[in-house]
Amino acid sequence: MYRVTTTLSDDQVALVARAGCHRRFCLKQRLWTVSGLGPDGAGEKSAIPCLEPCAVLLEFARAAARLAQREKSAVSLSCEEWTTCAAALEHLIVPQYEKAREADFAAPDNARRAQLLLEKLKPVLVKGEHETM
Repeated sequence: MYRVTTTLSDDQVALVARAGCHRRFCLKQRLWTVSGLGPDGAGEKSAIPCLEPCAVLLEFARAAARLAQREKSAVSLSCEEWTTCAAALEHLIVPQYEKAREADFAAPDNARRAQLLLEKLKPVLVKGEHETM
């Protein structure tokens, strides 16, 4: 059932864990690690420990692996346009806006999918900030 998740690279697994276990979605303090991502800090979340990936995260990893396998399109955007995309994703993540069920990862307006895309955009946004300076 989870075989498709083995196609994810270490960087992709770190993105999935960062997005799926983000404090917006999970209160538990993640104690397990993946390559490139250490455990959550003591002050970041509650004292409730998370000792291993939960079923919601595993299903999210399956959805992320399927999305990664789909055909990609190249998009050429300015730094300002990337910033607008990031702002739109931030708006989509706000809990009162979320229309999709929490674990409906097939829904394009799912907050965890938006968080995953935002995590992917962060390196582009940081790079763009350095280029404009």
